[in-house]
Amino acid sequence: MKNFLFILLFFSAYLSSCQDSSVVESAEKKWIDEKDKLRVLCTTEMVASLVSSVADDKIALLVLIKGELDPHSYEPVKGDEEKLFYADLVFYNGLGLEHGPSLRNYLQGQEKAVAISKDLLEVHSQRLIEIDGAVDPHIWMDISLFSEGIKVIERVLKEKDPLHKEIYQKNAVLAYREFQEKHQSILELVWQLPENKRYLVTSHDAFNYFAYAYLATEEEKKNGSWKQRVMAPEGLAPEGHLSLHDIKNVVEHLRRYKIPCLFPEANVNKDAINKVLSASLEKGMEVSISRFALYGDSMGEEGKERGSYFRMLEHNAQSFVQEMSKPSKEEIE
Repeated sequence: MKNFLFILLFFSAYLSSCQDSSVVESAEKKWIDEKDKLRVLCTTEMVASLVSSVADDKIALLVLIKGELDPHSYEPVKGDEEKLFYADLVFYNGLGLEHGPSLRNYLQGQEKAVAISKDLLEVHSQRLIEIDGAVDPHIWMDISLFSEGIKVIERVLKEKDPLHKEIYQKNAVLAYREFQEKHQSILELVWQLPENKRYLVTSHDAFNYFAYAYLATEEEKKNGSWKQRVMAPEGLAPEGHLSLHDIKNVVEHLRRYKIPCLFPEANVNKDAINKVLSASLEKGMEVSISRFALYGDSMGEEGKERGSYFRMLEHNAQSFVQEMSKPSKEEIE
C-alpha cells in the first residue's frame, strides 16, 4: 500500500511538472509568434515589474531569469538565444548585475538592449552606492531609486511604439506616484522599530540600498555612517568565497550593535550565515537565524505572496520588523 501511494505521489508530481513546463513553453511560443505588439524581454522579474507598470497590456512581455535563479551569474540556456533574437526590446538592470560573460556581451552589444539604470548613471550618479570600488547593482531595494527607471522605460517605449505614447506617458506618471507612495509606506513600517533595532545582517551584500533608504537616519546618510546599518559575510555576488576574517567581522558587528538575528536569503546558500551563527554562539552571544527568508536577487514564485515587486519589499520589511521587535533577554530582565 505504501509503495502504491509513493508511486501515485511521484507520478502526480511528475505530471504537474510536465503541465507547468508545457504552460511555460506555450507562453514563450505565444510571445515569439506575437505580431501586433512589441515583444519585450526583461532580464529579471524586478525589471519586468517596472516595465509593466508603464506598458500595461500594450506590449508582449517575457522574463528571461525567473524564480530563484541568480541574475549575477546567469548564462543563456537552451531557448534563450531565440528569445533574445525575437525581442524587439530588451530591458535589463545594468550596473553590472547581469555579469555572466555571454549575457553581458549580448546586452552591451545590442542597440535594442536598454539598461533601466541609464539615467542613474548619467543624471543621478550621486545616489548610487559603491562597495569595494564596484557600483552596487541592487537598486530595486530602494523603491524611490528604482522608480527612476520608469522615465527610461517611458522614453524608449514612446520612441518604439508612438501609437501608444499618450498611454505610456499617463501610465508613467501614475506608476511613479504609486512607487513613491509605496516607498513611504515601507519607510513608515520599518520606522516603527526604534533606532537601536534597525540593523540588518543578511547572507550577501544585496541590502545596502534597503539600509540606506529605510534603516538609516538622515544624519547617518549625510555623514556616511549609514553603512553600519547593514552587514553580510558575502559580497555583492554570492559566490561562496568566505574567509575567517569575513566571519570575525560579522560576529564583531553583531556584538557591537547587539543584533540578535541573522536573515537568510531565499536564493542564497545558508552556509555563510550558519558559519556566522556557529562562531557567534561559541562566544556566548544571543543570536539566531530568522525563520523568514528575505528576497534579494529574486521575488519568489509568481502567484504566491512574494511573487510581485511590491509584495517582495513588503515581505522583507514585515519580516525584518517582526524579528527585530522581539525583546532580548536583557530587555526582559
